[in-house]
Amino acid sequence: MTARRRTAAGLDAPTTPGLYQDPLVYDVLSSPGTALEVDGLERIARLWVRSRGARRDWLEPGCGSGRYLRILARRGHRVTGFDHSATMIEYARRRAPAARLFVADFSDFAARCGKQRYDFAFNLFNSIRHLESDAAVVAHFAGMAQVLRPGGLYAVGLSFTDYGHEPMDEDIWEGRRGGLRVRQVVQYLPPGTWPAAAGRTRRFERVVSHLAVERGATASHFDSVYDLRTYDAVEWRRLVARSALSTVATATWNGDRVDERVTPYAVELLGRRQDAALHSHPAHAQSRPAKRPAKDARPKATRPPVVAPVIAPCTRAAVAFCSL
Repeated sequence: MTARRRTAAGLDAPTTPGLYQDPLVYDVLSSPGTALEVDGLERIARLWVRSRGARRDWLEPGCGSGRYLRILARRGHRVTGFDHSATMIEYARRRAPAARLFVADFSDFAARCGKQRYDFAFNLFNSIRHLESDAAVVAHFAGMAQVLRPGGLYAVGLSFTDYGHEPMDEDIWEGRRGGLRVRQVVQYLPPGTWPAAAGRTRRFERVVSHLAVERGATASHFDSVYDLRTYDAVEWRRLVARSALSTVATATWNGDRVDERVTPYAVELLGRRQDAALHSHPAHAQSRPAKRPAKDARPKATRPPVVAPVIAPCTRAAVAFCSL
């Protein structure tokens, strides 16, 4: 299985009950392993951020339930997060009262940030692939360039697609809190392996999600089907080259430089184009291929739950499709 994560940042909220409309369900499913992931983010910032001062102002686009922000705030960071879902932001405010939180999407967040500038921003595990066109990503990067300080960094977690060679894949995630139990089964169908309208398949991966929610003796089931934009290395480099950001490095989840990807997922480290001279390879950062960490050394949530923009009640036909 390859490293994957899906959030609903920048998309319209679901119109039927499901994972992203219930912040508690989302939080239960996505929170395990968060502290270890935050350790990795802090190490990335230590190794690669070049802004002056304490480097404590952090921004998370698509923050969801605020699981990262509440840990970061407890560790002394000044954190800001935004999400398209007002319900998620309301939940995050209760759980992370020290964070600055507001409703926005990937295209209009810079104006909401006002004069605040950030040392480090992060958007992990393929959330950027919600944006369905290069133009949308370029516009998002333009907003990020506005809010980063000189020497600041934007960490984007991204899986590359090996067109024509990538197999179908599946993840299973489970979480429990009190009397609430959540289980999600997700299938990933690479481009060319699923029927689509003309011109759609080449740059989109189809994701099929089945979500089971048990509250005591009551069980609910929800299915969804949606698409994620795909990139190979050439497509990604060309896209970044057109934007207001530039590539600083490619790194593992905890900041070690990756000279050659050997797994699909890595963290792309981007800085403002005018700051290229400020970013250099840190002498104390190891340079290595992105080998998969040992099971006990990697975040348990490396491939956490997927969130769909549209979720409908489970049907027998949909369950059959989920069992490809």
